[in-house]
Amino acid sequence: MRRTAAFLGLLLLLMGCAGPAGTPAPAGITTSPTEAVSQATPTPTSAAEATEVALLQATATARRAAEEGIISASTAGTVREIGHYGKGWMTSLAFSPDGTRLAVGTMLGVYLYDAATQEEIRHLPTGSSVWSLAFSPDGRTLAAGNWEGSIQLWNLDTGEKRQIPGYAGGVFGLAFSPDGTRLAAVSCAQRTEAGCTSGGVGLWDVAGGKLLGQLEGHTDWVVGVAFSPDGRMLATASQDGSVRLWDAATGETRRKVEVPGAEVRSVAFSPDGRFLAAGASDGTVRLWETDTGKALQVLTAHSQEVNQVAFSPDGRLLASAGDDGLVRLWEVPAGQLWRTLQGHAWAVPAIAFSPDGRILASASWDGTLRGWDLASGREKWKIGRHILSVTSLAFAQPSLLVLGLADGTIRLLDIPSLRERNALYGHTAAVRALSISGEMLVSAGDDQTVRLWKLPGGTLQKVLRGHTAEVSCAAISPDGKSIASGAKDGTIRLWEIDTGREVRKIYAAGAVYDIAFSPDGALLASASEAGVHLWEPSTGRPVREVRENVVAQAVAFSPDGSLLAYGSSGQIEVWDMAAGRVLRTMLRQANPLELAFSPDGTVLASGWQDGITVLWEARTGVELAGLVGFPYGVSLDVAFFRPALAFSPDGTLLAVGSWDGTVRLWGIPR
Repeated sequence: MRRTAAFLGLLLLLMGCAGPAGTPAPAGITTSPTEAVSQATPTPTSAAEATEVALLQATATARRAAEEGIISASTAGTVREIGHYGKGWMTSLAFSPDGTRLAVGTMLGVYLYDAATQEEIRHLPTGSSVWSLAFSPDGRTLAAGNWEGSIQLWNLDTGEKRQIPGYAGGVFGLAFSPDGTRLAAVSCAQRTEAGCTSGGVGLWDVAGGKLLGQLEGHTDWVVGVAFSPDGRMLATASQDGSVRLWDAATGETRRKVEVPGAEVRSVAFSPDGRFLAAGASDGTVRLWETDTGKALQVLTAHSQEVNQVAFSPDGRLLASAGDDGLVRLWEVPAGQLWRTLQGHAWAVPAIAFSPDGRILASASWDGTLRGWDLASGREKWKIGRHILSVTSLAFAQPSLLVLGLADGTIRLLDIPSLRERNALYGHTAAVRALSISGEMLVSAGDDQTVRLWKLPGGTLQKVLRGHTAEVSCAAISPDGKSIASGAKDGTIRLWEIDTGREVRKIYAAGAVYDIAFSPDGALLASASEAGVHLWEPSTGRPVREVRENVVAQAVAFSPDGSLLAYGSSGQIEVWDMAAGRVLRTMLRQANPLELAFSPDGTVLASGWQDGITVLWEARTGVELAGLVGFPYGVSLDVAFFRPALAFSPDGTLLAVGSWDGTVRLWGIPR
């Protein structure tokens, strides 16, 4: 139905004001289709032939688009995912008990790797982002806790999956009892508008999936859990600043230890059960005697939050991983720093010792999974493509796609192979915007800078400084002589490319989220906290206030400059530049955060906060297709998790980058 409606809309658009079909032309008069269109006399004959010409033209345009694989209003309904880059950013790790497999929890499910060869064995599609993992003691079952709150039990021999309900707020920690009969899961048990008011700690029977009991006491999210080696105690770590020890049989609290002024992120028992360790948000690692609760060590371990702690299999070492990108090894119980493992460029959310104690695996938001040889402290292997959120996209040419990532890197990918050609380093925070003209690549990001690079190699040419807050957007003028950049400092700045000099500053009266030059370069559109505005870039003077009293997130001109699309809360409006009015309004129960016109101007692509990319017929507002790339639509901070969209110059591909750490290529299957 959508394809039919879109075709009729396009047909009516081409027909213009043509009236109903009339009588045939008088005998002896032959009128060609071209002549019928050009005749000015509004006779019934000309109307009928104009209709026929419009139909022929629309049919020919649609046929050409289908034959050449061009994404247009007539073909958008057939768009399918034809390529995929990235495996989703990582959240959790677990070695199988026999040490042969390494499980990695990501935004796209679970990846199983051969621990010896680092080859991918299998992908387990969980249907939701994974936040916790645990192998059963016999290694035959893998438990995965996801964002939607369910616990999935995968039989690794058969590939079969069982699912049991966990917590509606997500499952952030899992642990099997030593005999494999029980499974502990942690989260939030009760939430209000003020946040989590009761931490969730539950015990399930593994065989039947029955909930055995809830352990009550924590007053905030519980994010870490561990069974003691003898299975008699359960330890939990909570953001309420405490670690609790529970009697695993009765559910009673046996001991509570506080970490003043911090949230506790992780907890672990030593292999002999004598010691209990925890990592906290204040960068410390704490060590206690299990039996007495006596504090043995308070280690200033990391400059930022500690995400996980883990004991080596022989109990001699305690590893800690932090948001500072470091992994540190400590002697137990002395607390002396034994070794620091350096190599990651960003936060390390998860670590795991191999069962033989020779390797420590670490997962980082820099997109890499690394294996460290503990005897030497050197990196032994590395697995890539688990990149962090994709925050910007641009095609340099049909065969080169440029990605801006949340970790500040820029990656160049060959199309259609999606092989990484190069990585550019310079930004120290998320790259929010990319713009390309010829061999010039412009990037802008949260480090308050605008950078100029030369393609195809990616040599850094200039760094433009002046903004006093995160730079959200940047665009090269159509003549290639200047750059416009918009930032959360409420300014739009214009820079001269040749000299790098700031030539003009425009005050937008609110954080600027997006900007776009008109195709002729005469106008600059901005989307900001103050609405949608048109400016004269040559003088900086305001031209028109298109939309006021809204927070506008995205703006885009059609290729011919006749339309201006902008997105605000729950809607997209298409503005007719010639008439100076709203032509169409498209509504959805989400926020549109990114907009892009297809090169032929017939399709408007929109990226929404719920993870859906919607394709619209640009002039009629008819919905042509909904592309589900990241299927776990969750309401997240707009400032960090906005999607990225880009059409290839030839119109055959639409690239969609997501916060899950993937880029999907959409096109017409041929």
